Amino acid sequence: MGPALVLYLIADVASEAAGLTLGGWVVSSVAFICSVAPIAVPRRPSGGGTRRVPLLGVSLALSLLPAITAEPSQVAEIARALGVTVAAALMIDLSLDVPDAPRRLDHGLLGRLVPALLAIAIGLVAVLAHLPVGAAGDILVPARWADAPHHLLLAALLLAFGLRLLRRRLGSSPEALARNGWPLFGIAVSLLAVLTDRALWLYRPAAAPELMRALPVLVAVALTASHIFLVDERQSESSGPTIRRMVASFLTLAFVTFLAVSLAPWAPRGAVGVGVAAVLLVVVGAFVHRTVTPILGRLLAPHGRHLLDAVIQAEGRLGRVTSLVELGHAVLPSLRGGEGRGETSAIIYSVDPALEVRSDQAGEGHVRSQPMPAALLERLLERPGEVLVAAKIEALVVRRPALRALSGALTSLDALAALPLAVDGELEGALVVPRGRRRSALALEEIRALEGLALRISGLVALLSAEHRARARAGDGATEKQELEERIEFLEEERDHLRLEARSLKSGPGAGRMAGTVVAYSAAMKRLMARVGDIAALDAPVLLLAEGGAAVEQVANAIHRQSGRADGPLVVADSSALRPEDAAAALFGRQGDDPKPGWLSLARGGSLLIADIPALPLEVQRQLADALAEREARPVGATGAEPIDVRVIAATRTPLEDLVGQDVFDAELARWLSPLVASVPPLRERSEDIPSLTLLAIDRACRLFARPTVGIDDEALALLGSHDFPGNVRELSWLVTRAVAGASADRLAADDFRALGVGRDEETPEETAEELTGEASNDHPYDGTLRDLERKILVHALETAEGNKSEAARLLGLKRTTFLDKLRRHDLAPQGKRAGQSEAPDAGRPG
Repeated sequence: MGPALVLYLIADVASEAAGLTLGGWVVSSVAFICSVAPIAVPRRPSGGGTRRVPLLGVSLALSLLPAITAEPSQVAEIARALGVTVAAALMIDLSLDVPDAPRRLDHGLLGRLVPALLAIAIGLVAVLAHLPVGAAGDILVPARWADAPHHLLLAALLLAFGLRLLRRRLGSSPEALARNGWPLFGIAVSLLAVLTDRALWLYRPAAAPELMRALPVLVAVALTASHIFLVDERQSESSGPTIRRMVASFLTLAFVTFLAVSLAPWAPRGAVGVGVAAVLLVVVGAFVHRTVTPILGRLLAPHGRHLLDAVIQAEGRLGRVTSLVELGHAVLPSLRGGEGRGETSAIIYSVDPALEVRSDQAGEGHVRSQPMPAALLERLLERPGEVLVAAKIEALVVRRPALRALSGALTSLDALAALPLAVDGELEGALVVPRGRRRSALALEEIRALEGLALRISGLVALLSAEHRARARAGDGATEKQELEERIEFLEEERDHLRLEARSLKSGPGAGRMAGTVVAYSAAMKRLMARVGDIAALDAPVLLLAEGGAAVEQVANAIHRQSGRADGPLVVADSSALRPEDAAAALFGRQGDDPKPGWLSLARGGSLLIADIPALPLEVQRQLADALAEREARPVGATGAEPIDVRVIAATRTPLEDLVGQDVFDAELARWLSPLVASVPPLRERSEDIPSLTLLAIDRACRLFARPTVGIDDEALALLGSHDFPGNVRELSWLVTRAVAGASADRLAADDFRALGVGRDEETPEETAEELTGEASNDHPYDGTLRDLERKILVHALETAEGNKSEAARLLGLKRTTFLDKLRRHDLAPQGKRAGQSEAPDAGRPG
């Protein structure tokens, strides 16, 4: 009905004036739009002003009827009086409960009826002032009362403006305050227009009529549009920036209009002059708009735009973040500065792992293990999309005591707000914005900006937290990680060692020397290596005849590597290290409760060196002869035989024929071993090899004692070359090791060896044997066997490092895993944690 009434009255006024001018058509169109536009606003079930705003638009449209024509119209004046009074009453009523109704503004029905009744009374008085009575034209009310609705409108604008300004102090929500900005802007523009209109009527009644007609139109448009946006919730998000732009544009337009009106008497005439003046006004307007916009941005934006600028700055620095520390450095200092340089830092929490990120006064980020306050975490888990504004929570505590813990948590953090950091509904953490020196509440524009920042941070926190969890799971604790690395390092060493040894499984004395280089510069060794080349290709048992301490292991290794079994293992077994009752199990294996493979099984597909084979019991020798003949052997405790695929290389110090004649060696086994015999020359017959063997022994000793390599002078080499070496290569290695251990210079001298008995005329074989076995008793600090010396060195390193194994290994120049393995071999390591060792059954370790 409202738009229809407006159209009817427009037609009536136009008919009285015998038509409309261009200005009249413009005013008529604006009036009709004001009456129709509010109808397009979506209506909510709760009302919220959507029923009153259309009535406000119709009232404001009626107030424009006198401006349609320049001729006076009684109908138009009465319509304006009623429209203005109704519009004034509606503005006051809307300011009390739209967009929300603060409790302190709720004065009941009577409080809302009084302004309405007052407006109706003033409207009736104004109507009576326009009605003539009698032929003489007398009136019931003096004519000066006809202008009462304008004064009522001015008072209503002032009252509504004050009530809406008070909403920030009366506890309105950020959403309500954002929507409240629209009527504040419209009322402010209307106040300026009404005051200008009153001033012109009082001081310049003869002012331009077009300007006088435009001011009511401006009031109607401003009030109608602003209240439409007030009840349209869709406009609340963009209210702040839009209003600031509109204010800047309005002020620019006002300034340009004032400038044009003021300079109009001096304006040039003619099309060119008018064009130039118009261009100048446009340039001036652009300059004014460019200048006014940032100023208004500071003045009208919430909290001087400090927090909004801080959010923009933080978002611009997120592209370089690769860790939580960098995230804290990028985001938190900006938020601290955005709230007035307070002492409290903004905080980023992550849920899993429970970490806290803060920034110091220098802006550097710091991460520590600190969980989010329990009350805050519980609330965010319940509502992962809710922004917790501290002021709102504090206001609700009185009515909802359950929020007291949450309020206390926010207060302890000096928080202005806490924003959830969630990805796909899964809470990853929280961003706590500090209050600092700020005492005003957050505006909706600031909340939306913080939500945008939190959304970008959420993905980074989720990614960085996932990386942290992955590292924690992969490590499985610092101790387990270190043990795993030690085991991997040890296995890599074992792998390289096994490759070097051609995948050989070694056990028994001399195994460590097996992989050494065969030195063959002497004629005797060259003949032996030629013999090795001849017999290696024959897949048959081999007998090595050698004195004690000779290089039997290296010769056996050479035979193995040149044979067709080179890809298989070479097992070294020392018969003399076995008890007679254990010999069968060690050679053939054992089954039953404690099964163990034997040497023949371990060497399957390769070669088996049996050192000092005469030390085997006769019964075991017979069983070995049967196994070689039948190519199968029966383990101890087994019910059946197992096939064997191995080449036997036996070593003896005495010819087997002599031992068979003495009935201490099995004749059948001797026949199996005798066809391929190689004699290993003693060291006294290969003096040309002594210099090379000496240098190799020096290198091994220096690595053993973790000391720089030492040299040897010619006199010392000559002294060793003249020595008989009853202990052969083993004696030479022992002498060099003792000399390196006791040497203080960087070269070994002849005296170093004379101190060990080399070159003494009175020396006897018995004395040398005592030294070789470590039975000589003197006070030299390096007395004892090589194993004893190594043990002393390990103990000394541990004592020097005060029990720290890593430091002791560093002092000796060894890898930690190598050092731990040596400790285990000498029974110096605690039981339980070994870096992947395996033991050969019933066979000793290399000595």
